Amino acid sequence: MFVSRSVPYIRNILWAEGVLFCLSVPQVAAHLIENSASYVEHEVLLSAIYVGLGYVFFVGLTALAAAYGLEQNRRWSPRALRISAVVNLPIVPIGSLIGAWCLWLTINRQARAQLIDEVILVSAGGQASRKRISSRHSSWPERFALIAQFTAGLLLIPVMAERMKAQGSPALGYWSFIAAFIGAVVGGILCHELGHVIAGSLAGFRFQALSAGPLVASHLSDNWRIQWVNSSGLWNGMTIMSPSGPNALRTRAVIFVAGGPLGSLICGAAALGMMFAAPQLQWGGAAEFFGMLGVIELINGAANLIPFRVPGGFTDGARLVQLIGKRPEGQRFLAELAFGLSDTTTLRPKDWHPQWIQAVTEDETSPGFSLGCYHAYVYHLDRGEIDDASVWLARCMDSHRALRRDPYRSILAIENAFFEARHMKNLDAAKEWLSVPRVGIPAERFTILRVRAAIHIAEGERELAGEVITNALRLHAMSPATGRQQFERAVLRDVEDWLDELTGAGSLSRLAQAVRERDTLIAASKALEPPQSPIQRLLRPPS
Repeated sequence: MFVSRSVPYIRNILWAEGVLFCLSVPQVAAHLIENSASYVEHEVLLSAIYVGLGYVFFVGLTALAAAYGLEQNRRWSPRALRISAVVNLPIVPIGSLIGAWCLWLTINRQARAQLIDEVILVSAGGQASRKRISSRHSSWPERFALIAQFTAGLLLIPVMAERMKAQGSPALGYWSFIAAFIGAVVGGILCHELGHVIAGSLAGFRFQALSAGPLVASHLSDNWRIQWVNSSGLWNGMTIMSPSGPNALRTRAVIFVAGGPLGSLICGAAALGMMFAAPQLQWGGAAEFFGMLGVIELINGAANLIPFRVPGGFTDGARLVQLIGKRPEGQRFLAELAFGLSDTTTLRPKDWHPQWIQAVTEDETSPGFSLGCYHAYVYHLDRGEIDDASVWLARCMDSHRALRRDPYRSILAIENAFFEARHMKNLDAAKEWLSVPRVGIPAERFTILRVRAAIHIAEGERELAGEVITNALRLHAMSPATGRQQFERAVLRDVEDWLDELTGAGSLSRLAQAVRERDTLIAASKALEPPQSPIQRLLRPPS
């Protein structure tokens, strides 16, 4: 558990360290050049300071290289991590701790296996197999666009800070600058995703989840949930919305996708306007924060309109080209949106169009392939086709993003735990899947209870399973009757029947259910009868 959490944490720490060092060192060096006479009189000492700053800048570059290698699952990532660890050790005390942690990850056998992306996958049949998963290499245009975006921010932010200083605005201190930069990055991601939310709401979509950095807000069937997670698949931001109807889905999807870049550009322009107005309004150091936010958002908004593939998906510009040009990836995206109709209407997964399933599963190199396999699993499970469901679930978890970077990691893991317990009768594999850390988009509470009930039955804890099923039924009674909820209720009913078969109470349970349904039908029919007049009640024969 500790090792599985250490790798994503150290990757995010290296990203933060690299950005921090590469942004702060040029500012410190420029300040020293302007004021060296007032700080240091000896040229030897001043030269030593410049050498130290150069070394810190080099440490930042190695940290960025190691973080990038880990993010992209490159074969050279362990070597880059080892180099970053060694050069970090002399920077006492924080760098020494980071270096020691990185060295331990490169030495520990389990951690090193995860670093080189050798993941032990448990298939739906319960057999463990070791696979080396390869990642898709980015093309040169994509690399150039990402490097240009990073370089533009690296150059424009110090220029903006110097301009505000020349206009008389007070400069932020070292740590204030770092805090403002992190806030600007997270705030920029939030503005971009809120652009998607506003545009999607105008287009008739219903909000489900939003992530901005480590924060994830989800609207589940019973409540709202706010989480602080550490998932690399969510750090770049993500918005999940479902259409309220199937009409004009392509047009509404274009509006939904275009809302993100538009939100970034509007936010960037507004932030720059506040930056120029800050000296007159006497906002102090807030001017530099608005300047950073404006630069970051304008760069991100423009870069997002460039159509190319990025780690984990596509830019919004690429999505727009795919949707408008009716390309296969655009059809896949529309099918993913169509599956969301089960969250907003009474459309059951078993009634999904087969062409939707084909669109999301025909391209194994697509970033959404693992999620497409999951939807194929749900489709066949709702139709009672257990063998087909088993095949698609196994393909889903064999996908290279299924466990490490997929935002739906938690949902995929607990669904594997359910299938192993209920249909494969493999309790050990079920418990292993259930122990996967809960990060990413959360599952519904009645889904988690359904999985736990199946595991309790497999363990022989039948009374505890009955209590869990009762709690799940209570949640179902409070949830809207959507197609997804009806599917979950049907699967829970299958777990109930399994428990009844093991306890020998199946016939009595079904009889009691029939009596309850009869009483409910009689009560409903009486409620629909017109009220009787006093004379009719007087002439009614005694019962």
